[in-house]
Amino acid sequence: MAYDRPVVLERDGGELTLLPIAGTETRLFVPFHFARGAKTVERKLVLEGRDPLPLLIGEGVVEEDAITAWTYALLGFANATCIELEPVKLTGRREPKRPRHPSASISRRPFSAQTLPRKPQRPNHLEPVGRWIRSGGSYVPGFRRHLPDGWTASDEARDRARQVGIILHWDETWVRGHIRGVPEGVEIRFRWHAPTELQLLRVRPQPR
Repeated sequence: MAYDRPVVLERDGGELTLLPIAGTETRLFVPFHFARGAKTVERKLVLEGRDPLPLLIGEGVVEEDAITAWTYALLGFANATCIELEPVKLTGRREPKRPRHPSASISRRPFSAQTLPRKPQRPNHLEPVGRWIRSGGSYVPGFRRHLPDGWTASDEARDRARQVGIILHWDETWVRGHIRGVPEGVEIRFRWHAPTELQLLRVRPQPR
């Protein structure tokens, strides 16, 4: 999934802010801020197909601070963007609509459990909090969606996906993110029930 506005993951050990993906298709970054106590680290993850994703960092950063921020950023980015897809429940059986893209082939078979479109389901480790929840609006990030048999994504959808580092499979399309009722400038904020790996980091007392 890809967000077009800041996403804040808050937990007792610190607060991670993931900014929208920036850069070019050949050099994409995830800028982030990691705040713990009175200290804030501002750096970038590099989206270049390696595992783990490299951290772009400047000089003068204490190694332990860099390791902590990098670990938070890696796990937070994975938890916020790598979401399982759930089948969309449809009632009855119907013929699929004609594909919009002229190069897509048309399947005349009814939808089956294998060909239903799919949508993201927010995981339990992300608990929505803050102004965007109180506003009563809704926000859906950009995400992959499986297509019915015989359908293909448009060139425009593939281009949009590449702009955030996503290469679509032959049976996928990219759904543009959309928002309703959330004021401009309001960040997406979650209470982050983080994985146990973060508990292994040594937390030093912060100056008051």
